[in-house]
Amino acid sequence: MRDGKIDAFFWSGGIPTGAVLDLASTPGRTIRLVPNGGTLDSLQTRYGAAVYHGSIIPQRTYPGMDGDVSTVAVANVLVAHESMDAEMARGITAALFAYHEELAAVHPMAGVLSLESAVIGSPVPFHEGAAGYYRERGVWNDAGP
Repeated sequence: MRDGKIDAFFWSGGIPTGAVLDLASTPGRTIRLVPNGGTLDSLQTRYGAAVYHGSIIPQRTYPGMDGDVSTVAVANVLVAHESMDAEMARGITAALFAYHEELAAVHPMAGVLSLESAVIGSPVPFHEGAAGYYRERGVWNDAGP
C-alpha cells in the first residue's frame, strides 16, 4: 500500500497492529478503516456466537482516524493438545495471569484479558488443566463456558 501497488487490504490482528500503525504514521498517507460490524449477525447465524463477536477500534488507535470503527472480531485462543499434561496446561494458564502486566506492556490487547473474559467465547473445548485453574479462581461454570 505504501508503494502504491494496492489500494486496500484485509487483516486480522490485535490492535494496534504494528504494520498498520506504521502505514498510518507515514507522512502524506491517510488510512481509512472500513466498518464491518454490520456483518456480525449473519456471521454469528452461520458460524455461531462463539466464533465472532463485535468490537470497536477506538479512534485513538491509528493516526488520522475520524472516529471509532465497528468491526467483527475473533478471540485469541491459546490451543493445546488434549494429551498435554494437565498440570502443565494449568501452569501455562496461571502464568498468563501472573504475568498479565508484563504481557500488556508488550502488546496492549493483552490488557483486556481477565479471568471473566477468558472463560467465554471459545470455539473449542477447554483443556482440563486450564478449566481446573479457572475452577480454582471461581470463574468456571461446570455447565460449560
